[in-house]
Amino acid sequence: MYAAKGDEPGIPASAAILQAEAARDRLTLWLLAAFAVESLGLAVLLKLGREALWLIVPLHLLVTGALAWNVGRVKRSGRDTALAMLGCLSVAALGPAGAIGVVILAMLDRDAGDRRLLAAWYERIALSVAVDPVTRFCDDVGSGRMIDLGAPTPPSYAAVMASGSLVERQAALGNIARRFHPDYLPVLAQALNSPEPVIRVQAAAVAAQIRPEVARSYRAAVESISEQALSAAGALALLGTFEKLIASGLLDEGDRRHGTDIIERLGDIVLAQMARGDAVLPRRSPVELALPLEATFERLLIRRRRFAELRQHRSAQAVLAARPRASIRRLVLPSHAGRPAE
Repeated sequence: MYAAKGDEPGIPASAAILQAEAARDRLTLWLLAAFAVESLGLAVLLKLGREALWLIVPLHLLVTGALAWNVGRVKRSGRDTALAMLGCLSVAALGPAGAIGVVILAMLDRDAGDRRLLAAWYERIALSVAVDPVTRFCDDVGSGRMIDLGAPTPPSYAAVMASGSLVERQAALGNIARRFHPDYLPVLAQALNSPEPVIRVQAAAVAAQIRPEVARSYRAAVESISEQALSAAGALALLGTFEKLIASGLLDEGDRRHGTDIIERLGDIVLAQMARGDAVLPRRSPVELALPLEATFERLLIRRRRFAELRQHRSAQAVLAARPRASIRRLVLPSHAGRPAE
């Protein structure tokens, strides 16, 4: 629990109460000083005679100005100015009597016992919400607000769109609209071709909503090409992103043609590094053979009609699937070899 508006942020309420008491003490000193200055000045001027009584006016204005300056100082410090303002107005209207009246009011309002109890109450409330991260995490797990790691794996959006219920497919489309990512575009295309009219209508509405997001994703992908030296795997990842963006049908014609040219250039980068004997795909375990990166690579080989490389790649992946510890290296034959090696 922290101090209310007007107190410094981040200060506990008990500390704010103590600061308020200190501010009240300082204001009492200011008012007592104003009372003393005006009273002594009035006494001195009365002894000097009636001719000097006019000097009480500038003296009163000087004291009132000092109290007004104190109000501004309290305001700039972020503290409550109610009592300081009351003291300034009372002295301006009543002179020394106003200063004494506000001092008495401040003393009557001060009850240290009640304020200490209030501070203790604030501290107790503060401790009731100050939960350490470990305890909060345990509470979240116990109350079921965390993911159950023992539960079965949720189906993919593509599986939901293919065989899920109407409610599940509508929920998937809603999530795509709220949390767009280029990886969702094939699912959206699948929904646009759904035999259910309701799904097609909702998918069309989602497509209209995410069209600006698709354009922003396209621009971000184009900018990322110039920001990094692409490896074969990086070029493949970007190639797959551009394929999804273009296949969505949500890009303008100019962006679509430009993206098609970029796909060709990225394909040239991948094939050039493959020709040098560089690894195109990272080493993967058998459960990761269906990664989108490999699917993008195979589509590239098919599109470029590199069927020999495609057969070699699939043979190598089959060997790695059967023997995960195997090591496959590409053999570069010298130009004077009599016949190709098997």
